[in-house]
Amino acid sequence: MKHLHVLTLVLGVFLTGCCHQARTGPGGPGALISERPERLWTQALQARAFDFAMGAGDTRRTLYQPVANGMALNLEDYKGALAGAGSSHSDLRIRRREASLVDQLPRPLPYFAPSQRSVENAYEFIIDNAVVVLGPPAQDKAPLSQNPAVGQLLIEARTLFDMTKNPPFELSTRPSWHAVELSPETWASASAPFVHLELEGPARESETSPPADVPFAALEIALESALRQAPCRMSISFDILLVHVKRSWMRMDLFELSGWALGSEEPGKVSRGIGAEDSPDALLPLVPIGFVVVKNLSVVTQKRRGATPEVTPVAGTFVVGFLSEKLPFSPLH
Repeated sequence: MKHLHVLTLVLGVFLTGCCHQARTGPGGPGALISERPERLWTQALQARAFDFAMGAGDTRRTLYQPVANGMALNLEDYKGALAGAGSSHSDLRIRRREASLVDQLPRPLPYFAPSQRSVENAYEFIIDNAVVVLGPPAQDKAPLSQNPAVGQLLIEARTLFDMTKNPPFELSTRPSWHAVELSPETWASASAPFVHLELEGPARESETSPPADVPFAALEIALESALRQAPCRMSISFDILLVHVKRSWMRMDLFELSGWALGSEEPGKVSRGIGAEDSPDALLPLVPIGFVVVKNLSVVTQKRRGATPEVTPVAGTFVVGFLSEKLPFSPLH
């Protein structure tokens, strides 16, 4: 997926006095309805994040899920390896944090709602219990040697998974784990290629489906305070970056193939397929492949035309949404 190269997005809506109109927004957690002006601004930010994440992707195979209130990040926790913090042990701890950041298995909903399972554990369970089958569904299962193509892939998947394990940390009870590759590699550093955006109005029209309506408390508090002053002009500005996730230890091509089953489970136990409703029993319906980071978020107000703009920063760096790949109906047998 390529970056969407955007320098500045300006909506060109000037706000005079109390000109904000209450509008209803798309459904989100609990079918939230936006009736407050500050929520409309939150929707505008999420719409920009949605376009930024989905602009270069396959909208049929990917799902953007906004995170309610943003997921706060301390970028210092991810900088050590890049800044030469010291030993490889320190580097591994940072890699572990990166892996944990994208290991939560999301449910297939319009907004980000993590399940109680991890991507790594679900995948390991699948490759441990997958068996090769012959012929149409419901036939008896065959040993691996009877279906060389799929059988070989399952052997390779298990071997790759075992060979790429990282051992537990010293004096740690945590099990072995797998690293992920995040790009750009400099995503947590000062040199990361964030794009600066500015929004000058809460309303927008979109050619694509907007994300779910979710709150963003830190931003909405700052907006609510600014709106009380009835500014002549108001905008929000922020830096945004899409971080891509790659798991070289996963054989994603397995889920495109027929000829295997998950033990005695029914077909579709891994995923009910693209467009399927949320299924609590599905083991791996989505795999996170990216996340959108926002930092340097500010509300800029101008009390009257010609006056010096006042900037109210919203402290923190946030993950505002996750991008996931939708797995097809799997296994077919």
